[in-house]
Amino acid sequence: MEHLRDPRQGERLQVFLNGTRTNDFTHTDPARSLTSGHIGIQTHGATDKAAFRDIRLRELPS
Repeated sequence: MEHLRDPRQGERLQVFLNGTRTNDFTHTDPARSLTSGHIGIQTHGATDKAAFRDIRLRELPS
């Protein structure tokens, strides 16, 4: 089972997969804030496939 964490600190987004940081990004476009919105799951190519089962979300204490 893989575990994905997405702790956000304001406009900074870090993504961890199984304890390894895979992305660290600070957003700078005020028209598209990261402080609220949707969670998107996507692939990056026309031939890529993605399958998901039993996705669970929980808010972590700050």
